[in-house]
Order: sequence, then structure tokens, then C-alpha cells
Amino acid sequence: MSAVTSPLDASLEAYVDALLGPAGTSVPDVEPAAAVLELTLVEAAGIVFALPAAETTPAPDAPDAARIIDLAAIATGRSASARAKRLALADHPEILLAVDSIGETLAVSPDRVRWRTTGGARPWLAGMLDDPRAAVVSIRHLVEEA
Repeated sequence: MSAVTSPLDASLEAYVDALLGPAGTSVPDVEPAAAVLELTLVEAAGIVFALPAAETTPAPDAPDAARIIDLAAIATGRSASARAKRLALADHPEILLAVDSIGETLAVSPDRVRWRTTGGARPWLAGMLDDPRAAVVSIRHLVEEA
């Protein structure tokens, strides 16, 4: 039985392929050589992202004075919802990451990620996790771009 692909799925696949296509050189911050990757799933602007679990921590009582990076705005140009959740960044204690929701943390094999080998227009996109489908984010590149 063959799977039926909707035009939206086909468009998303073409968009992801374009993002992951060649355009420069970059080395992902998420270590693909690790035996197991711990990734926390988050959602922003309707897109699922996978963040390195060791680099992020939920921060419900974060100070208002901290710099906030809106992942939805970086990825799509649309701001996170008014009820955005915040994550503290381990290597950047002065910065919080705003997302719409925080999901589960997964332990995945690096071969389940389609690693991006070039920088392109979005250097923070390190690759794509296959299942669940999620954009793997380089925190270092995200902070640099914001």
C-alpha cells in the first residue's frame, strides 16, 4: 500500500530539502558522532523543533530582564503566542528561548537525523530528525543569529 502525500506534505518536504541543500560549510553543534542524542521537542509557529536537552532547561519563573529569543520569529517571522513557554540556555544564562510548547525529551540515534553539512540561510538548522519529524537546532548558531 502506498502512502498518499498531500500537497502540503510535498511542499514541506521541498522546503526542508531546500533548507538542507548545499550553500556553504558548517559543522553542526549537535554532535552527530555521539552514541545517543538527547533532544527536547518544542513547538513554535506550528513547527516542531528538537533542541539539545543538555543545553536547555524549562524556566517558568525566569526574570523579565533577560534577553528573549523568539524561536517562532527566527524560523517564520511570526511571534510566539502570548502564553509562550521559556527555556533557559545553559551556556547563555542571560538569554531565554521563547517557544509555544515544550514536549518530551527523546534519546535518539544520530543516524535518525539527516544532518545538514552546509550553513545556508539558516545556520541554526543543524538537521532534520526523521521520526518524529523535527528540525534539529544548533543553540550556538541560533544565539549568533538572534
